[in-house]
Amino acid sequence: MAAVKLYRVFENGVARLTLCYFHSIELFVRGETIFMAKHLKTAKTIASDKVRYLGL
Repeated sequence: MAAVKLYRVFENGVARLTLCYFHSIELFVRGETIFMAKHLKTAKTIASDKVRYLGL
């Protein structure tokens, strides 16, 4: 598992989450925008639970 930070998901914060190594490499290679477009369920989960992912 790899801890990653997403800088473009929210305007005013950095989302922190844990991905498996395969998906962390995919995120690195493709970039945040394409990764989030491909993994819409993850994007919706992050958006619906800002307290957990942004640490608010």
